[in-house]
Amino acid sequence: IDYSLPSSEKRLWIIDLESERVVFSDQVAHGAGSGGLVPTRFSNIPNSHMSSLGLIEPLFEFQASSGRALRLRGLEPGINDNIYDREIIVHPSTYIGNGRTGRSQGCQAVHYDNIDVVINGMKGGLLYAYHQDHSQALSSKLIGCGAVLQPQDMICKAQQPETPFGPLAPVAWNLPNSVFDTPLPRAYVATR
Repeated sequence: IDYSLPSSEKRLWIIDLESERVVFSDQVAHGAGSGGLVPTRFSNIPNSHMSSLGLIEPLFEFQASSGRALRLRGLEPGINDNIYDREIIVHPSTYIGNGRTGRSQGCQAVHYDNIDVVINGMKGGLLYAYHQDHSQALSSKLIGCGAVLQPQDMICKAQQPETPFGPLAPVAWNLPNSVFDTPLPRAYVATR
């Protein structure tokens, strides 16, 4: 997810790393506490109603009050490790998509019509939430990059990185610009 873009634009990309193809892109909501059309504030604090940045692991599917949903866990200590306790999830909504640009309580909400493809694409993958002006979450030790991760430079390779919850499976981050039908997004969801 590239939170540098307004919620009126497609800023969530699901990428199949095996085929090196963008399989889906869409609008996604951000937290009401994060700002207006383009979020400017991010938090790991409960009840902030802000979105969080960094590397996030989709855990399991469940039935939320709004419908099919996906529980998430933040993998970056001090950056997003309260996501699970904050109950930040991927869920369907009518306030995003089809010309709407509503805000969530920090969740990654997508339009009802697209929830199935988003959840199916995220299962077994990783979610990376980015904003160009907030680089503190981008020097991820989990990805194995020594510098701030710039999406056009996704040439790092994670080799069993340790998280507070144990090791992650290896994920390749070397996607050529030719993978994308549109300019290379600055952040994305990667399936393994």
